[in-house]
Amino acid sequence: MSDQQYKIAKVVVIGQQNAGKSTLIHRIVHGEFAMELTETMGVDFSTKQFPGRKLNIWDTAGQEQFNSLNKAFYRKAQLAFVVFDLSNEDGLQNVSFWMMQATEMIKNDFELILIGSKSDLEQKIGESELKTALQAFNRKFIRVSSKTGEGIDEILHIMKDFDVQDLDPPLVEKDEKQGCC
Repeated sequence: MSDQQYKIAKVVVIGQQNAGKSTLIHRIVHGEFAMELTETMGVDFSTKQFPGRKLNIWDTAGQEQFNSLNKAFYRKAQLAFVVFDLSNEDGLQNVSFWMMQATEMIKNDFELILIGSKSDLEQKIGESELKTALQAFNRKFIRVSSKTGEGIDEILHIMKDFDVQDLDPPLVEKDEKQGCC
């Protein structure tokens, strides 16, 4: 019987409603595109495992009425993805709000990355507007398509290699179940 220890890290995926957060998470966790997912109401939860680590991925609803609910789920996050829709001309509109909310609510050190989603669709955000905004935000940016897989490997690489802090004790999983007596 062997024990495996995992460092556990919390990842929050935030952004406006219909930005493609749930579809992105599905692609990351399951390795496939999901054509139809139900809209997240409140919070959804997934896990992605890498050697020596488990990432608990929290998919937060982008609807305004859930903003106060989302705040509780920022606690102890170590990685935050702010997702915005490249195919929506207003896609950049609230990125600074989500960045500010994450910065205010996450009290420990964390990494924040901007994700431009739906790159397979016609881009409605001009390249010069995007470049100017990204310079102002001064954060790493990844252009992704959950449908084609563009950018997914880069996200997986970040998730696999970022520095996991010891905010919680490691989880020990046993290969065999043991009885109560």
